[in-house]
Amino acid sequence: MSIEPELTKYAELQAKTDGELLAMIASAIDHARRANGNNAAVARECARAAALLPLVYRLSAPERLRLESRLAEFRRALLRAA
Repeated sequence: MSIEPELTKYAELQAKTDGELLAMIASAIDHARRANGNNAAVARECARAAALLPLVYRLSAPERLRLESRLAEFRRALLRAA
Protein backbone atom coordinates (compact mmCIF):
# COMPACT_ATOMS: atom_id res chain seq x y z
CA MET A 1 0.00 0.00 0.00
CA SER A 2 1.41 3.35 -1.05
CA ILE A 3 1.34 6.36 1.24
CA GLU A 4 1.19 8.74 -1.74
CA PRO A 5 -2.62 8.69 -2.12
CA GLU A 6 -3.00 9.45 1.59
CA LEU A 7 -0.59 12.39 1.31
CA THR A 8 -2.46 13.67 -1.74
CA LYS A 9 -5.75 13.46 0.14
CA TYR A 10 -4.19 15.23 3.13
CA ALA A 11 -2.90 18.03 0.89
CA GLU A 12 -6.34 18.40 -0.68
CA LEU A 13 -8.02 18.60 2.73
CA GLN A 14 -5.44 21.10 3.98
CA ALA A 15 -5.94 23.29 0.92
CA LYS A 16 -9.72 23.15 1.38
CA THR A 17 -9.41 24.00 5.08
CA ASP A 18 -7.05 26.89 4.33
CA GLY A 19 -9.50 28.23 1.76
CA GLU A 20 -12.38 28.03 4.22
CA LEU A 21 -10.34 29.74 6.94
CA LEU A 22 -9.32 32.52 4.57
CA ALA A 23 -12.97 33.02 3.60
CA MET A 24 -13.91 33.31 7.28
CA ILE A 25 -11.07 35.79 7.87
CA ALA A 26 -12.12 37.87 4.87
CA SER A 27 -15.70 37.84 6.14
CA ALA A 28 -14.63 39.00 9.60
CA ILE A 29 -12.53 41.81 8.13
CA ASP A 30 -15.43 42.83 5.89
CA HIS A 31 -17.83 42.89 8.85
CA ALA A 32 -15.35 44.99 10.83
CA ARG A 33 -15.04 47.40 7.91
CA ARG A 34 -18.82 47.80 7.69
CA ALA A 35 -19.39 48.13 11.45
CA ASN A 36 -19.84 51.93 11.09
CA GLY A 37 -18.54 53.02 14.47
CA ASN A 38 -19.79 50.01 16.41
CA ASN A 39 -16.53 49.48 18.31
CA ALA A 40 -17.74 46.29 19.99
CA ALA A 41 -18.50 44.73 16.61
CA VAL A 42 -15.14 45.84 15.19
CA ALA A 43 -13.30 44.41 18.21
CA ARG A 44 -15.24 41.13 18.01
CA GLU A 45 -14.58 40.66 14.28
CA CYS A 46 -10.91 41.58 14.61
CA ALA A 47 -10.51 39.08 17.45
CA ARG A 48 -12.21 36.43 15.31
CA ALA A 49 -9.92 37.08 12.34
CA ALA A 50 -6.81 37.24 14.53
CA ALA A 51 -7.69 33.89 16.13
CA LEU A 52 -8.17 32.22 12.76
CA LEU A 53 -5.10 33.62 11.00
CA PRO A 54 -2.50 31.40 12.72
CA LEU A 55 -4.52 28.33 11.72
CA VAL A 56 -3.95 28.90 8.00
CA TYR A 57 -1.20 26.47 7.07
CA ARG A 58 -0.23 27.58 3.60
CA LEU A 59 -0.27 31.35 3.32
CA SER A 60 2.44 33.35 1.64
CA ALA A 61 4.37 35.78 3.79
CA PRO A 62 3.14 38.81 1.81
CA GLU A 63 -0.49 37.70 2.11
CA ARG A 64 -0.14 37.03 5.85
CA LEU A 65 1.46 40.45 6.28
CA ARG A 66 -1.38 42.08 4.31
CA LEU A 67 -4.01 40.50 6.53
CA GLU A 68 -2.09 41.31 9.72
CA SER A 69 -1.73 44.92 8.54
CA ARG A 70 -5.49 45.20 7.97
CA LEU A 71 -6.14 43.93 11.48
CA ALA A 72 -3.57 46.36 12.90
CA GLU A 73 -5.39 49.23 11.15
CA PHE A 74 -8.63 48.28 12.87
CA ARG A 75 -6.88 47.98 16.24
CA ARG A 76 -5.35 51.44 15.84
CA ALA A 77 -8.78 52.84 14.97
CA LEU A 78 -10.23 51.22 18.09
CA LEU A 79 -7.48 52.75 20.23
CA ARG A 80 -8.13 56.20 18.74
CA ALA A 81 -11.86 55.84 19.40
CA ALA A 82 -11.34 54.81 23.04
